[in-house]
Amino acid sequence: MACGTGIPSNPRVNDARVRAVPTPEEPAVRRAAGWPLIEFERLELRRTRWARIGWLGIVLPVALAVGAVRSEASVTDALRLIAIVVAWSTWACAGPIALAAAGASGPNSRTRGIDWLCAHRGVSLRQRQGPRALAVMFEIAWRLGLGWTLLALWLGWHERSLAVAGTAFRLLALAAVTGVFLGATAAACSALAHARGRTLFLAVLLVPWLCAGAWFGSAWSVPGLLQHAWEFVVVAPSWFGVPA
Repeated sequence: MACGTGIPSNPRVNDARVRAVPTPEEPAVRRAAGWPLIEFERLELRRTRWARIGWLGIVLPVALAVGAVRSEASVTDALRLIAIVVAWSTWACAGPIALAAAGASGPNSRTRGIDWLCAHRGVSLRQRQGPRALAVMFEIAWRLGLGWTLLALWLGWHERSLAVAGTAFRLLALAAVTGVFLGATAAACSALAHARGRTLFLAVLLVPWLCAGAWFGSAWSVPGLLQHAWEFVVVAPSWFGVPA
């Protein structure tokens, strides 16, 4: 019994030695905790100023591309226009989101219930890094995928071209790859450097990219990997008879 309450004490909670021994149901509890924690991290990410700026990074390039197409009778190279939008929006949209995630967790996260949620779900604060990384990946992927897909579908409708509209499926795959690359990098920098995670994130991006042209191939940098992903996912299918 707990002292003076008449409520039976729980040895799994009160005894640290017993609590340290995992029980068969604990892995299932941790798996069930994953999605609420991911949603919490996404909400925390969306509240940041950088993540709000990220919306402009996908809306403006798509809007400018649509305006440019509407001002002309036809598009000479739809894939090139999509490539320009992808190149700009990748860094204008995904960049701010990744920077927001690379920084330390918001100071109000505990007052908003993260401590209670982790304790209630049987997840330690250290295990929060996994849901945080998945939240960043998902947020980047769905914002980019939404903008790129709408642009490809609209261009396909405007040009009456199923080949251009079919590019939307490949752009969804590219958005997922971009989200995984940048999201994982940002989450790793946050876990390693904490308050200086943004500085580490910029160093990881810029230093290999600046050195790649002089000493080794561009594939050894994150921008180079994303460029190769664009060529493999969107351009390479044309090598196998799939129109780009």
